[in-house]
Amino acid sequence: LGSWGDDNISMVPGVELMQAFRDLVLRLPDTAWPKEGASRKAAAAQRAPAYLQQQAFAEPELYQGLDAVILEDDCFLKETFWNQAYPFFNISSGIGLNYLKAGVVTDINLVRPYFGQGLDQG
Repeated sequence: LGSWGDDNISMVPGVELMQAFRDLVLRLPDTAWPKEGASRKAAAAQRAPAYLQQQAFAEPELYQGLDAVILEDDCFLKETFWNQAYPFFNISSGIGLNYLKAGVVTDINLVRPYFGQGLDQG
């Protein structure tokens, strides 16, 4: 999902994680933005992946106006957390965490399109 930063304490997200997050944002309904949601998403969709990587995925015009969500644990981006068909969804020792055990209220149908693509397989 990333690599250690220069301080060896912080994590720097990898390209795949940044792209997955961006893809999720682009799937938000136009009404998620206070105004101009459709035009913001359309403009963002025109940006080339190489350009986005060069800019470190800095797109203030896309994210401006959205409410922020801070993820304390990257398990929310792992397929093993969401996909019941995944081998590690239920670990017999009981140490594994998934959306059912955590009591997550997010509709699983919002996450299913990312099974096999976009979510970390770990």
